[in-house]
Amino acid sequence: MSNWSIAVGTPFSDVRAAADVVSPYPNSATIAPLVDAILAVHSAQEL
Repeated sequence: MSNWSIAVGTPFSDVRAAADVVSPYPNSATIAPLVDAILAVHSAQEL
């Protein structure tokens, strides 16, 4: 379990405030950019 909350699309302000990550992409379009961002951060931490 990752314990991350992700708001996608254009969430209500309460949802946006509660989320750990806010994606501007709608629903399933969020997955690829999110995975790329996570891998980039992970890769940078390994250096």
